[in-house]
Amino acid sequence: MPGMDEQPKPRGGPLYWLKRRSRRFWLIATALLPVFYVASFGPVCWCAARQPLLTVPAAYAYWPLTKAARAAHVRSRLHAYGDMGARGDADLDIITKIVRFDF
Repeated sequence: MPGMDEQPKPRGGPLYWLKRRSRRFWLIATALLPVFYVASFGPVCWCAARQPLLTVPAAYAYWPLTKAARAAHVRSRLHAYGDMGARGDADLDIITKIVRFDF
């Protein structure tokens, strides 16, 4: 049969795929991680406004931002971003609790 003498190709899983990435890929991915971290704060606030049980986990996940929010200008911007996508019937005090969470 044709192809019987060929060696089977090794199947690569996700770790094999990650190993094959170039140095440029890793530099760009590392540079974008902080951007994605800060950008994900708003959607987490929107989810926490709908599900109050997510307030404490969100505050722990974003503790660097909550520490930075001690400055008034940072707090106002984070609060505005957290309020931006919340529905009208959502509990907006949850966003204040996340931003002002004290460890």
